[in-house]
Amino acid sequence: PPQCVAPIGGEHTLECARSGWVDLRPRAAELDAFPDPSTLNHERCTRIILTGCGRVKVIPVEPLLKIPNLSHLELVDTGVLWPPTKVIARGGEAVMEFLHSGECLLEGQPGLYFPDLTFLSEAFIRHLDLSRIVTCPEPPRDSLLPVATSLISLSAKGCTQFTSVAFLEPLTNAERVSLEGCTGLGPYLPDEVFHMLNSLQELVLTGCTGLKY
Repeated sequence: PPQCVAPIGGEHTLECARSGWVDLRPRAAELDAFPDPSTLNHERCTRIILTGCGRVKVIPVEPLLKIPNLSHLELVDTGVLWPPTKVIARGGEAVMEFLHSGECLLEGQPGLYFPDLTFLSEAFIRHLDLSRIVTCPEPPRDSLLPVATSLISLSAKGCTQFTSVAFLEPLTNAERVSLEGCTGLGPYLPDEVFHMLNSLQELVLTGCTGLKY
């Protein structure tokens, strides 16, 4: 069994070895971080249970996705900010399916500032959708840095408050960017920004009525 269950000892540790379930509920009061994922990367590991581990705030998504047979990740009553609570409530299988999708649909109340994405730095987001926060102002230049490494597609459909594309600069791995309906852009887009997007294959500008070309 992995080292993280060894302190529990006895029958519980033996059951973990037999079942492939890493059940950390007995350590809920003391566990303050997710266990080293390298110790869990074994073909027999099928379920990780962190229910009630309220001091755990972040899960390392990318290493977890590499555990070959991990199908359930139980996160109810933890301090985890991602995935969303509504996904966690649907159970461990739904959590893993959601993490494998790599999707993030940002939602929230209209605000004066673009949301801080630092909480997504370990989330391995590959598809980011900003279309539900269309009333927010354009993101600061470095606002997408927490997701820049993993992101391959971005949709800012209908974000009419965006007046420049400088915030795209960190997205060197992005293959698809949609700025559809971003009517605040214009009159021209700076070429240098798109020269930095080395992986870009598709750029959608439909409905960007403020652009002259």
